[in-house]
Amino acid sequence: MFPFKGAPQDPSPRRMTAWLHEERSSVAPYGVPDQHTMFTPDRIAIEKLDGAVVAERRAPKDSFAGHQMNTPWDALHRAYFNGEAVWTYLTTPFLLAMKGVQVEETEGRLRRHDYSVKVSTRKS
Repeated sequence: MFPFKGAPQDPSPRRMTAWLHEERSSVAPYGVPDQHTMFTPDRIAIEKLDGAVVAERRAPKDSFAGHQMNTPWDALHRAYFNGEAVWTYLTTPFLLAMKGVQVEETEGRLRRHDYSVKVSTRKS
């Protein structure tokens, strides 16, 4: 997907961090070795390791309005997509273990956690 959006992935390893009690995540390194992302639903930022802001966008989901599947992404679009995906992927098992959540097996099958990626084809 990233090459299609004009943002190919390099093979460098990354550290992905998700906060369990708030929708927040980070990917490091991002772009260059001394930068990382900081994702919350209301803000996406690319920051230096010392916290200096390189680039940021408030209300980042709104920046996808009017995008089609072939609309290219900038670095903040990709950072937002990564942040939302990482937080969802890494916290879902913990959400299922929270107090008050009941999980039942039905007919011996597991069901996939399928969902639509709303930011890739969002229409205005």
